[in-house]
Amino acid sequence: MVSSTGDALLVSPAPMMWDSTAAAGTEPSATSSGDSLIEVPVEAESIQRHTTVLTLTPEAEELTGADVTYPVFIDPSIGPSRLNYLVVRSNASSYYNNSAETLRVGYCGWSGCTPYYSARAYFSFNIATLKTWEGANPVIAKATLNLNQVHNGSAASSNVQVHQASAFNSSTAWPGPLGSLLETGGRAGVGGLQFTSANLANYVSASAKSGVINFGLRAPNESDKYGWKRFDNNPSLTVQYIFPAGTPTGLTLGNALACTGRTYARTKQPTFSATGREFNSNGPVPIDVQFQILRATSDTQVGALGTIRTQRGVNVSWTTGYTLADGDYRIRARTVTALTDGTSSTSPWTTPVPFTVDTTVPAIPDMKSFTHPIGRESVTADPVTVVGDHTGGTFTLSVPSDSRIAGYAYAFNSTTVPSTTGHTCLSAGQVTDATRGIIKASNGTATLTLPPGVTGTSTLTVKAIDEAGNSSAVTVPYTFTRSATETHYQEMETRGLTLPGDTAWTINSQPMLSGGSQLFAPNPTIGNRYSARFTVPTTGTWALQPQMVKANSYGKVQFEVDGQPVGITDDFTGVVDPIEVNLYVSSGVYNSPEHLPVPLDLTAGEHTLTLISTGQGVAGGGASFTLDPLRLIRQP
Repeated sequence: MVSSTGDALLVSPAPMMWDSTAAAGTEPSATSSGDSLIEVPVEAESIQRHTTVLTLTPEAEELTGADVTYPVFIDPSIGPSRLNYLVVRSNASSYYNNSAETLRVGYCGWSGCTPYYSARAYFSFNIATLKTWEGANPVIAKATLNLNQVHNGSAASSNVQVHQASAFNSSTAWPGPLGSLLETGGRAGVGGLQFTSANLANYVSASAKSGVINFGLRAPNESDKYGWKRFDNNPSLTVQYIFPAGTPTGLTLGNALACTGRTYARTKQPTFSATGREFNSNGPVPIDVQFQILRATSDTQVGALGTIRTQRGVNVSWTTGYTLADGDYRIRARTVTALTDGTSSTSPWTTPVPFTVDTTVPAIPDMKSFTHPIGRESVTADPVTVVGDHTGGTFTLSVPSDSRIAGYAYAFNSTTVPSTTGHTCLSAGQVTDATRGIIKASNGTATLTLPPGVTGTSTLTVKAIDEAGNSSAVTVPYTFTRSATETHYQEMETRGLTLPGDTAWTINSQPMLSGGSQLFAPNPTIGNRYSARFTVPTTGTWALQPQMVKANSYGKVQFEVDGQPVGITDDFTGVVDPIEVNLYVSSGVYNSPEHLPVPLDLTAGEHTLTLISTGQGVAGGGASFTLDPLRLIRQP
């Protein structure tokens, strides 16, 4: 293989084959050839501009002969080519890239060497494929320097030393740029000689940035003629290496919804994507991007790793092949670079990204209104006029025991609520038209204000939307009536009075009550009086409607306004027959309005309402009573 300038980049010796015949106590294998080496003919054919096909054709008798032991191995090896070589001599000229010359090493004290001299050999290799790329250096697993010894000065085995070396050229003379010793090895006779020390691998790694590596050969004793050696001038360097895998980038969850600081997966089999990284300077190599799902609470792995084969810079996606239960998880990814020889590199994991699987549909929401009780006349008018400490014209929407609710879609006088498509996390309320829209919740609860245009008997339909975008079924329409008369609604729990001769109220607090609390008269005796203030906005005729609890332990009461009994006046005698309300009910608890049918002429300003205990609701029962909100309805 040559570069665009014709320089050799990779060179391959003749392919060799061998069978499994054992010899001299060795067992041949795919990586150990034993002694039965046979050269395999090879032909090269260019079929495209950048494609060459190599055809290896072993001799038939070497595959089918009676003395062939299977398995048979064929090895067309390829490795970095030798660039330049040099032989320097102690008292003679040097040889530089002389193809007719071998690599001479040691003391030539033999005939033919006149005068006698010592020699050292230097050679270099192109290792540009190991250059640093994007700041990453290759990891060298193993390096093998291959020499072919063609002459040995002794019949016995003798050694040669492999050294580091500096750059050399045709002008370099004895003793040459010899560096640190890397490894010593040797053999008798002729044949291959390999050097595979860790020092050699480290030297290759340290030289990777330069793209060229230089070696020197010398005899351990440069005065001993029996250490004289000659080698072929085509040494080779085989490097088993891998560039490190880089931590993936761009780890994301597909079809995610970000809401309230959480990322929601809107399916039980979510899809994740990431881009793997590796740093091979000679072009991309296959890598695996691995995805791992962890439980958020224990960091234990859920299911199997997801592995996608790809190349660097390619964004890949992985969908879980298993179903995730609703809950909190974390996802992380890493890159694995694996070569066919088993060399591998695994990157660190990415920082885990938390996500939540939530596919649970919310329950149908509850709808409550103290100002517009279901099936009853409302307590606000159109236009709404509210006096006191209660805001009128509202509905409370909630899904009990579900903190995930982000908002509600609603519609007045229609059973078709707006679609939530595109409403990311319900970051704000969204009005579709005057009577339809989406309202954002706070801690799962929302307060919906009745639009001005909704009058008379109307309906409200609602569905809940949680943070993950799941929607409940729609409610059964909530029917209510909006009054056309002027009505004023006043909370009474802060308006209690203790006038001379009165008994003091207590406060009863419960979430179900209007405003969360009410005035309470626990077990009074007959004649006990309890007073409270109320405000009349304008002078006129008004009907009073106090809201009071009914229960099986409650009693009877009469009413006074500004010290005057509320009742029916006899037209002849002028005597007032007080109205008495019995709050007893045999079962259940009801918080309902009580109409006082007698309209009162009242001036604008503050007035006093007094409730008087008149006994038990039923013989042997209780006499308690309460006062929650008070409505004032203007009369024609």
